[in-house]
Amino acid sequence: MSRVFRFLAATVLCAVMFFANVVPAFALPANTASKSAPDKGEAQLEQILDDSENALQNGVPGLKATQGKAQEGINEVQGAADRDKMKRPENAEATSVIDRVENALEKVVDR
Repeated sequence: MSRVFRFLAATVLCAVMFFANVVPAFALPANTASKSAPDKGEAQLEQILDDSENALQNGVPGLKATQGKAQEGINEVQGAADRDKMKRPENAEATSVIDRVENALEKVVDR
């Protein structure tokens, strides 16, 4: 009986290892679409490259120039790039612990 059990256990283990390596990993759930837009990032990188080249040619910017650039966006390096993707107090949807517990309980009750 133990030989049969060992054989079955080894077979199941081999099958799990095989399917784990053959089936690709899905990083996104099936109901969400990829929001990546590689073609839109190039313009931002070009601007960063231009700013870097200007800094190399003209020297290190002074305090006033750095502060002025920092006021344009989130920070001096990033500017306003990806501002809509970042979590900040203005766009945060804070929920209390009580709301979270109620939502979880509603999900449990609905099942």
